[in-house]
Amino acid sequence: MFPDRPNLKLMPDGTMSSDAGGFPLAFTAFSAGEKMVARLMMRLTTLVVSGTMLAHLSTTPGLGQIFVTTYEELLARRLAELQPGRVRVEYLRAEHVG
Repeated sequence: MFPDRPNLKLMPDGTMSSDAGGFPLAFTAFSAGEKMVARLMMRLTTLVVSGTMLAHLSTTPGLGQIFVTTYEELLARRLAELQPGRVRVEYLRAEHVG
């Protein structure tokens, strides 16, 4: 995404920076487009790592998990595809009581 600054970094305090010719370029110096892409990349990375970690943690004997989501159906289906014998997706629908 940043051909002239390929090393997007996430610091322990949550700030992002990039390498610009051997010098750190602060997130505040990014263009509006760079900021948007950097945030999107970090969110996607966090989502993929979190999902993978949840799927792999389920391989530990005796450690069961329940993951409830109202909007991440694609992630839930992806986890089930990656770990078909360990991840089960169930759909629940609330009935309207009138």
